[in-house]
Amino acid sequence: MNTVHPMHPAADPRDAEAFCADAVRKDRWWELAGLPERWPLSTADAARLLADGGEYDVTADQLADLIDRRILPAPAEGEDGPEWNAGDIVQAAGTLEARQQWRPTPSRHDPKKHPFLMGLEAVRQAGTVAALADNPGAVHFDVRQLVQMLVICESVDARAKIALMLRACLDHDHGVIV
Repeated sequence: MNTVHPMHPAADPRDAEAFCADAVRKDRWWELAGLPERWPLSTADAARLLADGGEYDVTADQLADLIDRRILPAPAEGEDGPEWNAGDIVQAAGTLEARQQWRPTPSRHDPKKHPFLMGLEAVRQAGTVAALADNPGAVHFDVRQLVQMLVICESVDARAKIALMLRACLDHDHGVIV
């Protein structure tokens, strides 16, 4: 199959692969992750490269889950399991980016984060999500109400705020960190 990698317009898959490997190298991911440059990678090393080099909030189990859910294409299978190449890493980074699955502050992704997300990260790091949710006199929405608000909301900025309130609600009320 002669496919073109989504991050590179080359007709030859080897050129696209070289382009992706060069992008990872130029962004110093190997150095930041403390890994020697080598291909292919195990899922554990792919997660480490994405987490430490790319500053994404991801583990090997989360990568495997994204593959199981078919959100992320599976890398090629080798004798010892999945073998991640540079194209797989770039594609995973794109998926994590689209999901805004960034490492909490401080992170090079901080300039992309909505101010409400920065606030949520701050209260999570301080361990005060409960105080945010248990504020006397403030409305404490439940998941059902917040999902309904997302459905009917027409403002992009308001939807971003509601989504973050939903994340705080899931964290506080259900112990689910999203």
